[in-house]
Amino acid sequence: LEDAELGWKLRLLGCDIQYVPASRVFHQYQFNSNFTWYYYLERNRLWLLATYYRWPTLVLLAPAILLMELGQLAFAARVGRLRDKLRCWGFFLSPANLKRLRAHRSSVQNARLCGDRDLVTRFTGRIESPELNNPLIRWVANPLPSTYWQIAPRLIVW
Repeated sequence: LEDAELGWKLRLLGCDIQYVPASRVFHQYQFNSNFTWYYYLERNRLWLLATYYRWPTLVLLAPAILLMELGQLAFAARVGRLRDKLRCWGFFLSPANLKRLRAHRSSVQNARLCGDRDLVTRFTGRIESPELNNPLIRWVANPLPSTYWQIAPRLIVW
């Protein structure tokens, strides 16, 4: 999620992020169905949330985050990656990792030049990926957070 982190970091520093349809980004990995990267994806997703959002935003988004965690737990169990998901949670229970997270969070929060309202204006509550074209995502995983996301950003005034 280094691309997502770069975007969030630049936005918090006041940079205007633009979508350029002709641009291309090349990643060092290719999507595959064995999910060997699952631990790192989940760990880094939670790290980004804990680092870049202010506490009131995390509290407001807690129901959606919890729902996502439950969905990810079910997904991990279904694809044989439950151990990776539990290992991800264990990462955040480690005192050394929590200390690193607090230091990183403090550094990011102290440098920010815009509020969470500015940060979330371009976010969506939908999972959009051709690799993840699944009826469960289309009919359950997308409608619930999408509906929640129609309300939540309006409540973020900080």
